[in-house]
Amino acid sequence: MSDLDELLKKAREVKAERSLEPYPKPPQFWPWAVVAVLLIGLSLGIHFFWPAH
Repeated sequence: MSDLDELLKKAREVKAERSLEPYPKPPQFWPWAVVAVLLIGLSLGIHFFWPAH
């Protein structure tokens, strides 16, 4: 077994032992909900309060 193979094997073992996140975090939708509410409010504000000529 070459040195490279040994290094790769050891790296795989260490990575398996030290998993940074055992479970992935669920996506957070609240920032997108805030953006959506702001854009809808802006759209409604322009629709109702923009002076029509």
